[in-house]
Amino acid sequence: MGAERANWGFTQELLATIVDLLAVANWQRPGKKNAPKPKRIKRPGSTEDKRIGSKPIPLSEFASWWDSHDRSTP
Repeated sequence: MGAERANWGFTQELLATIVDLLAVANWQRPGKKNAPKPKRIKRPGSTEDKRIGSKPIPLSEFASWWDSHDRSTP
């Protein structure tokens, strides 16, 4: 947890979780198979949207990728 989460207290986390669960429940109720799944409310300091690449790499290339990847940022 970074400094950004310092302003995100228990009450805000609880309310965001409730809203997320209600959105999923309402999404499931009509049974529309093509309806997009609702996205979670973005939490401050969250890196859940960060992507590192779009496709899996072969195991034989993983070691060189791992050695060259900058892991200093969360």
